[in-house]
Amino acid sequence: MEENLKYIEYHFEKDTGIIYIWLNRPNKGNAFNSQMALEIVQVFDFVVKIEGAKAILLAGRGSTFCSGADLLWMRDACRTSRDENDAQARLLASVFDAVFRCPLPVIALVHGKIMGGGLGVLAACDVVFADVNATFCLPEVRIGLSPSTIMPYLLNRMNLSAVRKLAYFAEPIGANSALDLGLIDACHSSEEVVIEALNFVKTVVKGQRFALEEVKRLSCSLTKTGSITPKAINESVKSIVELREKSEVLDLLNQRIAALSKK
Repeated sequence: MEENLKYIEYHFEKDTGIIYIWLNRPNKGNAFNSQMALEIVQVFDFVVKIEGAKAILLAGRGSTFCSGADLLWMRDACRTSRDENDAQARLLASVFDAVFRCPLPVIALVHGKIMGGGLGVLAACDVVFADVNATFCLPEVRIGLSPSTIMPYLLNRMNLSAVRKLAYFAEPIGANSALDLGLIDACHSSEEVVIEALNFVKTVVKGQRFALEEVKRLSCSLTKTGSITPKAINESVKSIVELREKSEVLDLLNQRIAALSKK
């Protein structure tokens, strides 16, 4: 499968049972386009079938873990038919669901300027380790959008007021603030965070796979997953589709893309 991947890398460490997955579109801040989104879903579906695999460590190549959805992809979705707009929104939603529904523990190691959909990915993970210098931002309202497809996973990880605060504020917050809000689970210095994340996942894989899977299954069943149901996902998709049909959103996206191209 690896030879068919353009934006995702993975490696299975047979001796430990750890699967390493890297978002690998560093020249675009690991921002999703349709191909990258599809590859994430495919890789998560594939790697859990590897015999002996027990846990996943998810990270990003380059200067940031993930800067969200590619603005060019978002703009293209604004210009398409309702059906294609819906299909693209569902593809994005499937990225977060693939991570969240993965039967193995998924530990994220995040750094850099994490934005939009990048928060959706980390919120879908089981445990998140962050570089203390990382920042976190939901900028969607500034371009007339909502973090719609991300919302179910944020609400599963954080309380309602914290999600609203982050979405309304639309400015970057630091790792310590993200820790206070419950968005991440630990933050360490750049030198220590990789060591801490690796030590954690190496401890996790001491468990039996069937037991780890049962912890994942049962915890999903018994806790706050009311926010992550087919109905909730459909509602979140409908929200982003309808917002992207507004002419103001296309104008704002064009303005943002033009401003970024000048930097």
